[in-house]
Amino acid sequence: ILMLSFAIAFAPSLKFTKVSTAGFVWDSAFVHLFSPDRPLNERILMGSLDSSMYNQAHIDPLVKIIRENTKDTDIIFSNIPYAGGMLSAFSGRATSSGMLPEVNSPVNFDPLSAAKLSIWFKNTDGSFSETLKNYVKEYNLIPVAETELAYVYRNNAAAGKIRIPPPFVPVPVLLLILSVAAAVIVMDLMRHNNVSG
Repeated sequence: ILMLSFAIAFAPSLKFTKVSTAGFVWDSAFVHLFSPDRPLNERILMGSLDSSMYNQAHIDPLVKIIRENTKDTDIIFSNIPYAGGMLSAFSGRATSSGMLPEVNSPVNFDPLSAAKLSIWFKNTDGSFSETLKNYVKEYNLIPVAETELAYVYRNNAAAGKIRIPPPFVPVPVLLLILSVAAAVIVMDLMRHNNVSG
């Protein structure tokens, strides 16, 4: 019981990256509540789960930029899928960078060429990403804005638009199934009332 209590309260953990492996003895949300927060871009880039990535002062300007520079049917991209999903939800725009790696698109496509806007979160050390430099050249991305947290680029050649596929089961068929199910439930309740009465 003592070991289990320690594990729950302090959550010792290992963190694996492409470059290194690190161990943390005190890595629970409980412990981090009493320690100063890391900068927001570090929490986003390092994948910290102990505190929220949302910070109104940093995220709201990005949402405003997205809304002002895209239409409802346009698609956005982010180099950090979780943050991209958050921006997508707040701005009402679809994202080409899926939040969960295990949930893949049924169609293979280039997420950057499909996106009208690319939101690229800055490196924690303040340096300009080499990957972003290459993408700017390759896709002819045009700078739109820069915030404390991210660079925003526009792709004028973006071909992607929102496309909502029709439901697998047509809506009238679903309504019929629900109606039949409701009728069966009502009949069953009436039958039970008659038996008990």
